Amino acid sequence: MLWLLPLLCGPAAAQADGGKTAVLELARKGWVYELRSSMMRPVRGRALPRIDARSLRGARLCLLGEAPHPVTLDVIEQFSALLELTFGQPLRLDDAVDPAGCAGEPVVLRLFSDRSPDIAYNSDLERLDTEFAIGLPRRRRHFVATPAQAQTFFGELGQATHILVMQPEVETEPADLTLQFHVSILIEELYQAFTFGMDVLLFDRTRKPISKLQEYPLHLRGLSWRSDAYMAGLLSSNPRGLCAFDVLMLHALGESDLERTNSSELIVYIDENYTRLTERMRETLALPSLSTILDPDCAALPR
Repeated sequence: MLWLLPLLCGPAAAQADGGKTAVLELARKGWVYELRSSMMRPVRGRALPRIDARSLRGARLCLLGEAPHPVTLDVIEQFSALLELTFGQPLRLDDAVDPAGCAGEPVVLRLFSDRSPDIAYNSDLERLDTEFAIGLPRRRRHFVATPAQAQTFFGELGQATHILVMQPEVETEPADLTLQFHVSILIEELYQAFTFGMDVLLFDRTRKPISKLQEYPLHLRGLSWRSDAYMAGLLSSNPRGLCAFDVLMLHALGESDLERTNSSELIVYIDENYTRLTERMRETLALPSLSTILDPDCAALPR
């Protein structure tokens, strides 16, 4: 897994006032970082990868595992529409079923609803390692430790993103709690995979989160992923959908012309274009066609 370490920089944030300060500071925490690897074999002479959220613009999202539940498909389609509004191109969706159908594709989403797909997960990683020369440790077995995860690997032959998400059982009408849980975890993984934003822990529970990236730390070990206690707990840890801040960041990432989108230059760009970006954000938030993936409880920026 790639570890993302925040840099102690971002002078633009210190020059802002009020809500803009909070926006710039959160953007710095979520996007200004260095890469460290604890999963790949070290390769002498390999340069650090260039992080550019626009590298996945118009990407083909290759689906593996189960057929998507209707709510899963709804989230993917709305997220694709959001990417078209912010990055200029939608996702290209392809239900491959057979892993061979995803050969050469850099973005894979494996769906499951029953037991953890450890064997299929390892098979996916082995294929990506072979195709993109990632350098994963040989003979190491990897286990699915959470109901949703997204990993991006940078190999000698390109970058590859693997997303793994639990969904409702196909052809079922999930209860409201179950529905909200599955929608929430899928939104989070898609957002992080396509923006390269990192988790931001929020330890003060008196502070209301303003981003899907922010989350209160929880201890849910020992609970079944399908239990009401687990689903309710995870839902309480962060917003259930994308916030105004998240949409603003999509516009900033999609419209900027930076060499790297994980540098302090991104914060400077947001600072200098803040008024225009917030106007674009409000236009996007007003679209009823995105209601499934937007959280009305955080539909405004901090003041």
